[in-house]
Formats: sequence, structure tokens, C-alpha cells
Amino acid sequence: ALAAVSTIFHSVQTGCCGCLRGPAWTHRLSRCDIALASAVGAAACYNQLNRHPEVQASTAPLGPAAAAFVLFAVAIACRKRRRYNSYLVTHGLWHLLSAWVLREAL
Repeated sequence: ALAAVSTIFHSVQTGCCGCLRGPAWTHRLSRCDIALASAVGAAACYNQLNRHPEVQASTAPLGPAAAAFVLFAVAIACRKRRRYNSYLVTHGLWHLLSAWVLREAL
């Protein structure tokens, strides 16, 4: 579900999906994308802690998770400054790194 919503949201955001136009759809899909991503992240954290109760903060993938957060923040800053090529690169890297972090956590 997350992949489908995220793909639709990014298609609408970039203008590739002509059937869902306008700021209302962009806003709705953005909220769904963030909510589903947050749920997956929370499930990964819950799974990591319950599957391995001995896991300490030092063994969790916190470094890559922090780097993913920085990439996300940089992507937002690029988008606000209308540097769309930089936004696409940093946001894409955020997707890849956060997927790796989730895979490690699950």
C-alpha cells in the first residue's frame, strides 16, 4: 500500500498523472504517504525491539537513519528554494537509504 500511494503521490506531484490534478489531491496523497511511511517505520522499530530485546541503541542502524533524516531535510530545503533537480536527487537518495534502514530493522 505504501509503495502504491507513494508512487501515485510522486506522479501527481511531478505532473505525470493527469487524472488527479490540483492541490487538494496533492495534499491528500501527501498526508497518506507520510502516514503510511510513519506506520511502516513504527512497525520496523517495534519489530526490531521485540525480535531482539538485547538490541542496544549502539547496534541499531542509527547512523544511516540519521543520514536519511538529513537527506530528507535537505530535499525539503531544495524544494522550497525551487531547486527541483537537487530535490529529485536528494529525495531519491532518501528513498533508497530509508528503504535500506527499514530492511535492516525488519
